[in-house]
Amino acid sequence: MCEEVKDRVQNQFHDFLRRGGMSVIEYALPDGEFLAVDIHTDEDGIVFEFDNMDKPAYFSGDVETIGDSMYQIRYDEYVTELDQYLMQINDEITEGFLIPSNLLT
Repeated sequence: MCEEVKDRVQNQFHDFLRRGGMSVIEYALPDGEFLAVDIHTDEDGIVFEFDNMDKPAYFSGDVETIGDSMYQIRYDEYVTELDQYLMQINDEITEGFLIPSNLLT
């Protein structure tokens, strides 16, 4: 892992929070429900977690399971911007969880 990437992405994340950003992505589900995906950084990467409603998730090989409904995308020397990680999380949730579980509205 490249320390510069970790420091850069973590600084971008903390700046985002300081400007009033929320560390959660919400997805509308059928029947008026919402799926909230909590996001934070740690020493190894971007962590995201959500209630998977006992449904399987089919994420790419870039996503590691690190706990019950908790996943991580490790920092990568070629992925240097927070936005890139957030877009990947969005794609993973949409394509690897919502679509296979027929939860996309």
